[in-house]
Amino acid sequence: MSWADLVNNNLVGSGNVSKAAICGFDGSIWGKSDNFKASTPFFSDSMAHFRRALSPLCTSW
Repeated sequence: MSWADLVNNNLVGSGNVSKAAICGFDGSIWGKSDNFKASTPFFSDSMAHFRRALSPLCTSW
């Protein structure tokens, strides 16, 4: 099963969410629903903010 299959079958397919994506800490998109229009630069920026927020808690980054 691919990441896109997991997103489409388990997340969007559950009926509980309408759009979903799974991305890495570097912002790379591993899988997303067809109707999710965000791009790698969007996720890169979002993950940079996430990492800064968590950096006091995680010393292995």
